[in-house]
Parts: sequence; structure tokens; C-alpha cells
Amino acid sequence: MSQLPEVEVIRKDLEREIVGKRFKDITVKNASMVARHRNRPEFVKALQGRKIDGIMRRGTWLLMHLDDGAALAIRLGPQGTLTRETATEEAGRHTQLVATFTTGGSLHYVDPAKSGEVFVAEPGQINSLSELTPPGIDPLADTFTWQVFSDQLRERDTSLKQALCDETFLIGL
Repeated sequence: MSQLPEVEVIRKDLEREIVGKRFKDITVKNASMVARHRNRPEFVKALQGRKIDGIMRRGTWLLMHLDDGAALAIRLGPQGTLTRETATEEAGRHTQLVATFTTGGSLHYVDPAKSGEVFVAEPGQINSLSELTPPGIDPLADTFTWQVFSDQLRERDTSLKQALCDETFLIGL
């Protein structure tokens, strides 16, 4: 799984580059990455013509809020990344999804391991999905404090290394 710092850097880059852009064409190479949808055309239909209003991160998931209230949820695989390309850039061998915008190029989801996931969550569905509400401490969240971290660390009967690598304690390390 991509770790928290990498996902946050990708989020910040995308926030500058694609907020306000509208999806035109979407090509999904690997159907398993959109498995929450009945098929690829259903996924494509949910995105076509939608504008990106904002991008946020929940744990190691990226959420692109769309103008109709839905959100595009993206979980990058261990080697997954999102890159901005020109609209005419050919998809590479490991590119699993290409989303072209009406203006300003395209977004390529590259995942050699084919282990990521992408889906469109309907309005109101985001808060009910447990995978989008990670159980551990998000060290990049505004609510993170060293006091809370220290208190929760003392409650654990485990080594420091085990605690830090436990996703139910600390997200994305």
C-alpha cells in the first residue's frame, strides 16, 4: 500500500492541477480495479461530465469530490501512483486507468501490481464506508496531538516498532 506521505504529496499536487476540471473520457484497462461497479461502462457513466470540486485524503485513500455530490475514491496499490499527462500521451504498459479532461490533459493511474481500487461513491455513502474511516491515528490530520499519541502508545502492550507498523494504531507509516 502506498504510504501516507506519498499519498499526501499526490493529493497536494492534484489539488493544484485538476480541481475544477471536468471528466470527458475514461478508459479502464483492468476491470478488477472498478469491481464495486457492475461493469466498466457503469463506472465510466458515473464519472463522465462530472467536475472535480475538491480533493481530500482519508487515511491512504484519495477522495475527489464531484459536482453532483458523489466522490471518486482511489486506493493506490503498493506501487500505484497518479500522474498528470497531456491528453495525447499514450498509456504505458502499467497504466490501469486514463481519465481525460475536457480541457487540460489527462490523469493516468499507474499500478504495475494491479492491486489498487477505484470507485464512485454516491452522495452520503462516503461516511458509511468503513475503509474510508481508518481506525488509527492520522499523523497528518489537524486533530493529531503528541499527547493523544503518547497516551494511546502507553495503552498498548507491544513493542514500539509493532505499534508504529500497526494500521489500527498509526495510519500509513
